[in-house]
Amino acid sequence: MVEGRHCIPNVVTFNTPVKGFCMMGNNTAAIQLLRKMEGNGCEPNIVSYSTIIDSLGNDTLVVDAMNLFSEMIRRGIAPDLVPFNSLINGVCKLGKWKEGTRLLNEMVGQIIFPDVQTFNVLVDALCKEGMVIDAKSVLIQDAQRLFPKMQECGQLPDVQTYAVLLGGPCDIQQISTAIELLREMEANKLELNIVIYTVIIEGLCKAGEFQSARDVFFGLSSKGFRPDVRTYTIMINGLCDEGLLDEAEKFIQEMEEKGCSPDDCTYNIIIRGFINKNETSKMAQS
Repeated sequence: MVEGRHCIPNVVTFNTPVKGFCMMGNNTAAIQLLRKMEGNGCEPNIVSYSTIIDSLGNDTLVVDAMNLFSEMIRRGIAPDLVPFNSLINGVCKLGKWKEGTRLLNEMVGQIIFPDVQTFNVLVDALCKEGMVIDAKSVLIQDAQRLFPKMQECGQLPDVQTYAVLLGGPCDIQQISTAIELLREMEANKLELNIVIYTVIIEGLCKAGEFQSARDVFFGLSSKGFRPDVRTYTIMINGLCDEGLLDEAEKFIQEMEEKGCSPDDCTYNIIIRGFINKNETSKMAQS
């Protein structure tokens, strides 16, 4: 209809429904529209391709995304950060972190600088991989080698990046590495939050360093942080593991007094603690 009135749609006109189809998860319709653009003599641009590549990457249709990426380059459309991030996200979702780092190196080789999102995805993939295979510590080191690259590229890591990176060594009980990273965050005056300290507290508890976890917990107020339900629950779990049920009960009371309501997980942990200590009579009193 538009063409019949001699108003030929341009690339911006086409890109709008392409994005709409992608948001609906209809990648096939988006690609068909891309082909229609070409048939109508309208050259797709970087936005056209990036939109579909991102959608394919999110759906882990990495082969299709890679093919479209290669087609874009053949057409003389230079990639920017957006399609590279989409591809890295897609391959990392499939656990192919080596392909993700290859894409990172390809980016840098084309003088396309990664951003915080790029590294967040890669670090997350490396740390997750480190949780499930025997060579865990090697992969954590690979994740940490990415970290200086971010700074070299002028990209200051954000709190999410640090939280992901802290979780890696904590999960394999390399707690000294995690503490060192925490000190670096504090030295860089990053705007930290309770999540960061909760990761450390949990890591210390898992490593059997409950007294250190307690010290970090009781130091939160001096740093201006209030424990949330997850922080309290981790501490209560640690107290139960140490057999300190009376103190665990006091933590429950403190939570309620401070308006931080215990959740099902919190109650399940303390109930399990009573059972393990054969103190089920206290459960009714609590």
